[in-house]
Amino acid sequence: MTMLMAQRSRSREHHRHYVLLSLVFISFVASNNVLCDQESILLVLYNNCNGPYWWYQLNWTNTTLGVCTWRGISCNDNMEVIGLDMSGNILSCVLPASFTGLIHLETLIHSGSG
Repeated sequence: MTMLMAQRSRSREHHRHYVLLSLVFISFVASNNVLCDQESILLVLYNNCNGPYWWYQLNWTNTTLGVCTWRGISCNDNMEVIGLDMSGNILSCVLPASFTGLIHLETLIHSGSG
């Protein structure tokens, strides 16, 4: 009987580790999806809003560096876009519908952007 109880205990312990690792993995994937979505949304903005002709476009479209290095982008500690300063750029477009996907955005500055 003790051997059976020990096996059950190990089985429960393995199950707990599996669940914990699964939750960590899901959290990692979810946070990466948010980061990828932000990049996609901002690239749509760039491409639809005359990005190649902006005065200030440092690092835009450089997906290797990440969006938090792009000129005018502010991020929090979780690498989520919280600010977008487009002042001085010529934005000749309507913001794309996907723009609402920047769910952490707190500040949008577009003064002098045409």
